[in-house]
Amino acid sequence: MICFVRCSNIREDIRLNKYVQACKDRKLDIFAITWDRLKVGGYEEFEIPFKMYTPYGRRWKNLFNKILWQFFICYHLFWRRKRYNVIHACDFDTMLPALLVKILFKKKIVYDIYDAISIKDPKTPLERVIRFFDTLFIRYCDKLILADQGRTLQIGLERCFFEKLFVVENVPICTNDIINQVNGHQSDIIYLSYVGVLDRFRGLEDLLEVVSTRENLLLYIAGVGTLQPLVEKYSSQCDRIVYYGILPYQDGLKVMAKSDIIIGMYYKNIENHRYAAPNKFYESLFEAKPLLTTEGTLVGHKVLDNDCGYVLREGKEALRDFFSKVSWKKDSVFYKSYIQKCDNAKMLWVSKYSSYYNIHLKGNYVDMLLEIAQS
Repeated sequence: MICFVRCSNIREDIRLNKYVQACKDRKLDIFAITWDRLKVGGYEEFEIPFKMYTPYGRRWKNLFNKILWQFFICYHLFWRRKRYNVIHACDFDTMLPALLVKILFKKKIVYDIYDAISIKDPKTPLERVIRFFDTLFIRYCDKLILADQGRTLQIGLERCFFEKLFVVENVPICTNDIINQVNGHQSDIIYLSYVGVLDRFRGLEDLLEVVSTRENLLLYIAGVGTLQPLVEKYSSQCDRIVYYGILPYQDGLKVMAKSDIIIGMYYKNIENHRYAAPNKFYESLFEAKPLLTTEGTLVGHKVLDNDCGYVLREGKEALRDFFSKVSWKKDSVFYKSYIQKCDNAKMLWVSKYSSYYNIHLKGNYVDMLLEIAQS
């Protein structure tokens, strides 16, 4: 039996969804302790949800509920300790209860760092405490999962722990044919899409302002988060900003398919953004659409290396400058380059990622769980 622990529910967590699906496909016995932070419901039959409404982005205001979350995890891990032998703990906030159970009942732990919160050179007392515990968790877990090999630099992973490392990239489960359809462009409109968390430091404030002031831009946007009120305000004032709210995953892919360019910017004043390994990069490959992202980031380097999108500096001026150069004239340099980037994205998906789920998730990942469960 595998126990997943994650501070969001299965329905809303794409990465957790893939793990669960891989285990189900291999007939593994599983259950999940999750946190339905927005109280959206729709739980799996094997899901044990913590139903404490706790919106994202409120930082210290959420502290009390986060403490309750720790007790909720501990209670269910202790109460159900005979039902599992491997805990797949997703992110820092699930690892302390998992480590306690490992010590008391000799369970195995997979520590999956979605987003690192510790830094390798801590300066403040709080950063040093977080770093201490994160290093402790890495030392005593049985396997460490990262979304990209490059993130070993972010967390300062010591060479002695590399043998624990197992990389699971954020590749979506997409079994359909590539759904790219290059728009006919009967007009000069540039169709953009952003589907994801509506959070600060993703360039959304700049994007919304630029779209609202340029008549040839149309933005499809979907998701929930801290900036939802701002998105709703712009959407109500500008008919070229279409807000869908929160969407099921497949519907989100359809929204992206309607665009010419997929937006995935990560401003670098957030340390995690420098090492972002987002779903959007892989979704843009599946959709065969260029990704527009930020220079000096891990995803920016991937886009440049594979020539499958556009990499800009941060800020409104960079966006305005880029959009002023877009041309849908068939003989223009931009259009020919755009078509080549679409082709490059498609080729990369087909050659490297189209079989990723079957080989690496349903295959290697589940084999790894079975191996450590029997060790």
